[in-house]
Amino acid sequence: MKEKSDKRKAILDATLKLISIHGFHRTSMAMVVKESCVSTGVIYHYFVSKEEIIMELYKAIKLAALEAMAKNFTDDLSIYERYKNIWFESLNYCRLHPVEISFLEQFEYSPYFALCSSEEFLCVMKPISDLISESLEKDVVKNLPVDLLTSLFNEGAVLLGKKY
Repeated sequence: MKEKSDKRKAILDATLKLISIHGFHRTSMAMVVKESCVSTGVIYHYFVSKEEIIMELYKAIKLAALEAMAKNFTDDLSIYERYKNIWFESLNYCRLHPVEISFLEQFEYSPYFALCSSEEFLCVMKPISDLISESLEKDVVKNLPVDLLTSLFNEGAVLLGKKY
């Protein structure tokens, strides 16, 4: 069983590396075969297409990033302390995972993003969306759409993490 997951991981890791260098469209399956050291048949055993590999990568990386953001999140802290913890965990994730952050940015500005369901991330995002809702209710933040507030909050950490 471990060999199967190792091969699958090798495919995902190779694809991430290649996309970070060549982008989505210039990364071919032949390149993934060579970089992952698995056969074409093995790749197609795990994934139907390059698009499916890309979608799986996005889901895995996005969930890891969201989980890292909420790592030290507890409801007993003040709103300010909760925001601060999430922001610093986001910054730390960006600093430690530049290739993954680059992938997320490419993905979220690509046509692939339209194919992705946000429902998969709702459970992980719940503490963060609840914090934003609480902040809005208590007039701690300006009354703006939650998506906009989330972007404003997150983009600062990403930009600083990339420079750091």
